[in-house]
Amino acid sequence: MADAPLPRKRGRPPKLDATGNPVKKLSPPAGPPRKRGRPRKNPSEPPKPAPTGPKRGRGRPRKDDPTAPSKKPRLNSDIPTTTTATTAAPSKRGRPRKVTTDAASEDINGTVESSSGFPLDKIIGIYSLECKEVEENWPNEAEEMELTITRTSESPLGLIGGFNLGILEGTMLFAADKPTLKKFRAVMSKSGAAGNVDEEAEASSSGNGGDLPHATQSAPVKDRRVYFSWRGRSTSEGEIHSEEGTTSQDGYIEFTTNEAITFNGVAGFPALGSSCKFKGTKIDNDAADAPQPWTTFSREAAEKEAVDRWG
Repeated sequence: MADAPLPRKRGRPPKLDATGNPVKKLSPPAGPPRKRGRPRKNPSEPPKPAPTGPKRGRGRPRKDDPTAPSKKPRLNSDIPTTTTATTAAPSKRGRPRKVTTDAASEDINGTVESSSGFPLDKIIGIYSLECKEVEENWPNEAEEMELTITRTSESPLGLIGGFNLGILEGTMLFAADKPTLKKFRAVMSKSGAAGNVDEEAEASSSGNGGDLPHATQSAPVKDRRVYFSWRGRSTSEGEIHSEEGTTSQDGYIEFTTNEAITFNGVAGFPALGSSCKFKGTKIDNDAADAPQPWTTFSREAAEKEAVDRWG
């Protein structure tokens, strides 16, 4: 029967050398035993005295600890600085809410305009017009198409304009919305109604006709869209069209930016369709010439023109 192995002693086994014998332990150095911790830089200097006062805990001091040193520099060494504990309200979790403010910008003349609108007076000026329908079918008539917009002394409800669309020319009334345009059209239709057509034509040729620009407070335009009605005549036959207020002679222009430089327009015109599209680009901010009076293209004028033309 084989001998049973000796019981193993507890603890780490002794280190062995190359021959398998236990390594002899080195004798401890002479002198007093070495203390734990980092040795002093200069052993000849006496040890620092133990600090007095409350024992400082381990780790970084709290921010609201009044005994913690302040990191802010002192502006005046003669004035002692005192650190007071301030308790801030805990911030809520999550992304902070966006501050909702009205997107508004101040114009040069002091008026405030929103991101989607501007004063109606801003569209005053001269615009060159482009209409694909006219350019393709009447190229010779599409060379000097133009729109002039200015104020009128008859009413502050809107603006008045003179247009040349190649095969048509006449007068437009502009307003910020459809209800205002309806009122503006009624006022302009009654204006000068007591005078006869010859007097109106004479006023038109003199360049006045009661449509001189003057200072007025215009209504704000919403969504950059301005509504208009038009009256006018055919440039070839001279036929007058005075059915304003109907779908065929109403439309709108919509500007691309708040600067009111370029617009896209839609309206109904004879020989061009009920939804004819056209574009405009501002070439001058001032409209020196007043357009023909609105009453120049009234129904009475249309009837008189028909009698003169057909006999």
